[in-house]
Amino acid sequence: MMESGFVLVDKARGLRSTLCVNTLKKVLGRKIKVGHAGTLDSTAEGLLILLFGKMTRTSRYVMALPKTYEVTATLGFETDTLDSEGEVTAESAGGLRVKESNVRRCLFSFLGWICQKPPMISAVRISGKRAHELARAGLALSISDRAIYVSSIGLDEFDEKHGTVKFTITCSKGTYVRSVVRDMGRMLGTFATVAKLKRTAIGPFRVFDAVCVDALGKGLTGSFRHPKDLAEAFPCYEVPEGMLQTLKSGKAIPPGRLLRRHWGICEDSGTVVLAGSGVLSFAKCLKLQEETLFKPETNIFIGEEKDAYP
Repeated sequence: MMESGFVLVDKARGLRSTLCVNTLKKVLGRKIKVGHAGTLDSTAEGLLILLFGKMTRTSRYVMALPKTYEVTATLGFETDTLDSEGEVTAESAGGLRVKESNVRRCLFSFLGWICQKPPMISAVRISGKRAHELARAGLALSISDRAIYVSSIGLDEFDEKHGTVKFTITCSKGTYVRSVVRDMGRMLGTFATVAKLKRTAIGPFRVFDAVCVDALGKGLTGSFRHPKDLAEAFPCYEVPEGMLQTLKSGKAIPPGRLLRRHWGICEDSGTVVLAGSGVLSFAKCLKLQEETLFKPETNIFIGEEKDAYP
């Protein structure tokens, strides 16, 4: 059985992300560490990436990948959780007067870098405690805005009669889609809450390539991905045999001596993958005054087989 790698899981609505992690732990046994690269609320569904073995050390790099969601929002009211599971806190006084052209313009305004205020019911930490813990204790909260990046957003369907908006968004780490829906509603002169949320992609990985939790629990090891498959998400360079020792010792390497294998989709993160026989290195791109260097941050040793990155 593979001792290090990752799994794409299609989490159903109503399941907790921790259940998916615990299911994989039972399959692999107690000796192999298991972690996640970003959770989903129980009310959401879609793609989770579970890491195991040495690959748990790459969690922060995977979490930095852009994520794509399919969203269904209902106009006319807002809840304390900003989704359909919460208590209604605000409603539009009159009938909805929202047109499709207004919705399209509103969604377009979210493109690029924007400041967003996270929901009160969220995992944001305030003075060392989670915001949702403080909010449910009845304490008044002040959550600071944070910068997020929306690379694409577009309307899929608008039902004017029932006040339903369906759209797809691709956004950066730290984006709260519930806040996007909240702000959309208010910009349209009404309120809005999330009725359905599905994560369809994380970087180059798609939910239609994922397995359900039941299949995972049956120990279908054919769904396990090799560590080298994670390199698809980042600019990747092949390290020649003569420079492997430099890489393994954590010393910076000039890119001019490496062979680029592919561009990846997360070029702006400053993270590159350096692949050699028996090692994958997640490195930072250092742009110095006179040269550019790749400085290894996390080396994953995956055996000395020559085909570690074919």
